[in-house]
Amino acid sequence: MSKSALYEQECQRSDLRRMDQRAEVALFDCWETEKEIVLAGDFPGMKPQDIEIEFHDQVLSIRSARAGGSADGKMLRREFEPGTRERSFRMNEDINADGIKASFENGVLTVVLPIVQPVAPRQIPVSTC
Repeated sequence: MSKSALYEQECQRSDLRRMDQRAEVALFDCWETEKEIVLAGDFPGMKPQDIEIEFHDQVLSIRSARAGGSADGKMLRREFEPGTRERSFRMNEDINADGIKASFENGVLTVVLPIVQPVAPRQIPVSTC
């Protein structure tokens, strides 16, 4: 097969991928301590306002959208395709939803989910009236 035919096939595959419009899977590192679960994922070229985070029924959902921005000058190559990235995590631990925190620095999204600590049993003294 000639080089031009291979190039043409690659262009067709690229066009099909663009037409597909399925979301990419966002990749994360996850770890757990005694008090919290931490997730960290790369979102290069994104801004904090491009990212949506939701926690409902023990599922953390993260979604981001990259617009097909126009660069100044002539685009020579585009490796960061416009589109969305999504990821959901089902939590096996009880999470304190009010204490969830997210930060975004240098293209890295970090989400901290505090684990609900079990109530320790205690002795209740009986008093006389």
